[in-house]
Amino acid sequence: MDSNWLSQLPQPSRQEQRLLAALDEPSPAHRLACQIKLSIELNGLPLAAHP
Repeated sequence: MDSNWLSQLPQPSRQEQRLLAALDEPSPAHRLACQIKLSIELNGLPLAAHP
């Protein structure tokens, strides 16, 4: 994810951080889509789904 998009998102909560830590290869760009409040400012935000 582009760093410009990352700067527009709030920091992940402690719970989200714990869930993301369970990924095989966690990255600072990984976020849980269900934790991001959508707004017009995020129009165009690229998303990728992982199994």
